[in-house]
Amino acid sequence: MPTDIAAIPSVDAQIATLDGAVRDSLLHTRAAATRTAQASDLRRFAAFAASLGLDATDATTLARYLAHLDAQGAATATIRRHASSLQTCIPSTAHPAVTALLDGITRARASQRQHKQQQAAALEPAQLATMLRSLPATLAGLRTRALLLLGFTLGCRESELVALEVADLAHDAQRGLLVTIRHSKTDQHGLGRLAVVPYGRPGA
Repeated sequence: MPTDIAAIPSVDAQIATLDGAVRDSLLHTRAAATRTAQASDLRRFAAFAASLGLDATDATTLARYLAHLDAQGAATATIRRHASSLQTCIPSTAHPAVTALLDGITRARASQRQHKQQQAAALEPAQLATMLRSLPATLAGLRTRALLLLGFTLGCRESELVALEVADLAHDAQRGLLVTIRHSKTDQHGLGRLAVVPYGRPGA
């Protein structure tokens, strides 16, 4: 049977058909909500690049965009989602430097959260006075009173305060009470430091 040459699709047409099938299959691997989010991320990124005259296909531009989102206070999860979306849509923006930047942003924010959690509010003089008045006139009460006053005056940590021994205290007729703090969290080499509690005035 004679073959109609005209009826045979060209190679280019066959490739185009296959490419279309691949695109359709890839679309079904992502939920509609995911595709919508990626499209939104892509539009925002394109607008950012255009506003600065940058190449949107360059990994450096993506790194700058992520730094911009960080400076704007976007959530870490949001920044990572943008990076993932854009690298999926624009493969040329995938680069180890972008991954390193994301890791740096994550670590910096984790460190900031930890610092805020560990930073306790300073004790006010009025609060200290209230605490002192509540202590009983017993040996234990006097000991606690001395520790509170000493800790407040020196501004030392609880661990530094409870580690003090009698040998660490000395009186100086001119300066006051000399306190040797032998161990400190910030003293990595164990050099210790000498703190001075000046003599107070009667009635002060």
